Amino acid sequence: MDITRRQFIKSAAAQSAVASAAVLFPGISFGAWNNVDSGGIEWKKTPCRFCGTGCGLLVGVSGERAVAVKGDPNCSVNKGLCCVKGYHSVQILCGRDIITKALVRKNGKLVETPLNEALELVASKMQETIKSHGKDSVAMYGSGQWPMPFAMKLSATIGSIGI
Repeated sequence: MDITRRQFIKSAAAQSAVASAAVLFPGISFGAWNNVDSGGIEWKKTPCRFCGTGCGLLVGVSGERAVAVKGDPNCSVNKGLCCVKGYHSVQILCGRDIITKALVRKNGKLVETPLNEALELVASKMQETIKSHGKDSVAMYGSGQWPMPFAMKLSATIGSIGI
């Protein structure tokens, strides 16, 4: 077998990176992911929601709860690899310290309010603004730093008002 020095170094570097990633993220399988015993976990395809890159994820679901995540090897964007945020998205979605209430100013004071109520308030204020000043009067910026359930709910709420 003829192999150049350059090909050898590239191959060794790639194998080292995969081995290092496998040590840092136990349970992640590169290449032969579908041969791994999933222990009753159903894997569902989804895009990663953290940035605009468009990485593909496989989220392991047991019952109604996400319990694992790995990169989708069939995704042309990330080819089965993810960044640290993608690999930890399940912990972020299911964390014990996740935001469950919003703070809404009522009579000059911040009051704990259920998220649904706060989101409905945001949606109604956006509707009022759009009605008064047109659809280009409202803009929203979201990023990977948002708590996931909040971002998903806000996105759905805004979508339901036709923005």
